[in-house]
Amino acid sequence: MSNLYRHLAIKNKSSRLFFKLVSCIAFTGFLSGVAFADYEEEIKKPLKEIIVAADKAEIVDKKIIPNPGMTVKSKATKEDIKAINAVTIEDTLRYLPSVDVRRRFIADPNGVVACRGSQNFQTPRVMVFADGFPIHNLLQARFNGAPRWNLLAPDEVASTEVTYGPFDAQYSGNSIGCVIDVKTQQPQKRETVIQTSLFTMPYKYFGTDDTFNGYKTFISHGDKIGKFSYYAFYNRIENDGQPMTLRAERGLSTGTTQTAVTGGFRNEDFLNRDQIVYGDTGSEEVTTDLFKFKTRYDFSDQFSVRTMVGYTDRSREVNPNNYLRDAAGNTIWGDNSNSTTDAQFNGEAFNVRNSNFGVEERDHEDLLVGLGFDGNLASGWAYDAAFSYYSILENFRRQSDENPNDPLFDKSGRITELEDTGWETADIKLGTDSFLGRDDISFGAGYHFAHYSLKTIQNNSNDFTSGSKDSFRNSSGGDTNIHGLYAQAEWRFLPNWDAVFGGRQEWWNSYSGFNNTGSGDQSHPDRDESAFSPKFSIGYKPAENWQLRASVSRAVRFPIVEELFSNIATQTSTALADADLKPEDGIHKTFLIERQINRGVVQLSFYEDDIEDVIFNQVDAVSQRSAVLNIDRVRTRGAELVYNQRSFFISDLDFKFNVGYIESEIITNTRNSDVEGNRFPRVPRWRLKAVGTYHITPAWDSTLGIRYSSDQFANLANDDQNDGFGGVSEFTVLDFKTSYTMKNGLTTSFGIDNLTDDEYFVFHPFPQRTFYVDAKWRF
Repeated sequence: MSNLYRHLAIKNKSSRLFFKLVSCIAFTGFLSGVAFADYEEEIKKPLKEIIVAADKAEIVDKKIIPNPGMTVKSKATKEDIKAINAVTIEDTLRYLPSVDVRRRFIADPNGVVACRGSQNFQTPRVMVFADGFPIHNLLQARFNGAPRWNLLAPDEVASTEVTYGPFDAQYSGNSIGCVIDVKTQQPQKRETVIQTSLFTMPYKYFGTDDTFNGYKTFISHGDKIGKFSYYAFYNRIENDGQPMTLRAERGLSTGTTQTAVTGGFRNEDFLNRDQIVYGDTGSEEVTTDLFKFKTRYDFSDQFSVRTMVGYTDRSREVNPNNYLRDAAGNTIWGDNSNSTTDAQFNGEAFNVRNSNFGVEERDHEDLLVGLGFDGNLASGWAYDAAFSYYSILENFRRQSDENPNDPLFDKSGRITELEDTGWETADIKLGTDSFLGRDDISFGAGYHFAHYSLKTIQNNSNDFTSGSKDSFRNSSGGDTNIHGLYAQAEWRFLPNWDAVFGGRQEWWNSYSGFNNTGSGDQSHPDRDESAFSPKFSIGYKPAENWQLRASVSRAVRFPIVEELFSNIATQTSTALADADLKPEDGIHKTFLIERQINRGVVQLSFYEDDIEDVIFNQVDAVSQRSAVLNIDRVRTRGAELVYNQRSFFISDLDFKFNVGYIESEIITNTRNSDVEGNRFPRVPRWRLKAVGTYHITPAWDSTLGIRYSSDQFANLANDDQNDGFGGVSEFTVLDFKTSYTMKNGLTTSFGIDNLTDDEYFVFHPFPQRTFYVDAKWRF
């Protein structure tokens, strides 16, 4: 009876989730339908205007807040994206300066971002917007804090732009690293696209020697009818990623009485400690379905409406590999005790942990709804308002205590869920190019609100296969709010000079924070903080194609929900939060020299970030324990050279090159003064990227790219050897793609990533040589 009840409950829940999705889509369609009906007669009239469009799409990008290049920006256009192996949205950032996405495999949901001196476990330092709607994740701050990339597909993207540093008043202190602004296409005429991609990766590392395969299917349709346009698509990715984590034991002793085994690997870990590797987490089988629908109606120059609904359904399965076999070929799983040694390999005895081989299944559904208004007001003012709602409809993780093939397997495990988790945001902006009747002053101002809520619940299960929740284990969570007011003005006070003055006032509070370990709730006190962040920039153009600009800014980055409240332990990892975290408070400076050249640009920039109370999440690769803490002061200094040019030496070659040097140093750390003077973890001294596309014919392109990163330290102590699992490698990766477009609109391509099959690590082992074939038909 209980199983029947649970089955009905699941069906009921699925029905409710489906109803929510259909309701949102219906609401969007209703708004569009009303607008369409009102103007149906007008649409039937012959058009009197001529529309010039690139690639049959338009980008809506109104300038509301003045920002005449206060800091460095970089951009990947649709043509840049088309030239590379872009299977997921993260690929669009691949060759942009000083940006690195730790995408461990295709369809990885944990693609955390590093920008300049902010490393990829400082996820709240990166803001990502899709057509003005936020998809950055200010709920979580570890590997799980990646932006919601799964709500975008590279095939819908018109451009991806990165703005470095917190110099623009319209963005909060979460822009310390960078702001990534994704503009998607809105069709200019009826068009349908069908695309399929296949990819395969032969992979060999320790006891895994296999080939991992995947595919992507993309189908879209859009049209523009008079003032109304719509765009809908379905994107599915299914892929098997390589094993992410090794299973190893360092407590070695001399032994002869234990079961002799084969299949182990004796080596040293990234901290030069002796260990025996006896398994891994197995392939990550990931399937992601994305459904998206967008509309826009331009009622007039004074009023336009845009809507967007995105829904994803993702599943993941992990089944670990056990390398160990006895003389008879039987697998050795351990005795479920960590106090005894179970096996000996070449005379060295060690413990085999049964819990390291538990299987895992995850189901995740999320929904993003966006509504925006923009237009022009009287006297030259423009406005833009964007409202978004994001909800994790389901996040259900099942883990078993043992492997199903283990004789001790009894179906026990843990169930981890997210409930009442998501965010709501509102952004309202006003701007004019002629302020107070003066053509030499531009002005912009706005208001921002965001609410974030996270609640994690973990239960013990007597039958993890059915997802039964038989006894409570722990729960934690809480909420944060932030209100922001900002204003920014540009004054062109001399023909070749301008100055920008800006400021942002924010009020932040956290509340309802709790942690329940089974003995009752531990409630955290509510907190209120406020901060004012001034911005200033001055620019000079000594000649027509030259620009010099110096900018300085204060930025305050408040803690996010997981950093404050989330305390969760699984079979293989533990995360600890701190409700008393101080906000990060930094002074940021940059100096830019820019030269426009024929069909290109050269930029040289210098920057310094001096930040107090740095919030850092330290992860131990062996124990998988992480703890969030404040570091008193970290200073980062860097320089960056960018060279981009189309028709590079010859008319058919486009070339982009950038190189950056970074020194990030721990200045003060009262928790552990021994690390003062050390390099900040996961920030390389050098990053270099270059990509060239040769247009062999108007229909045939070939691209070759290179990505280089110097070695990095994985921890604050700087005592790792910078290689192998748990460490961060120096790497050089070559990528290749060639594509041909036929007259009927069919484009075929072939590509290879990691052409030289370089073996490298960013904590986890990264993909080895990967092959792609792709066909895309546009009609």
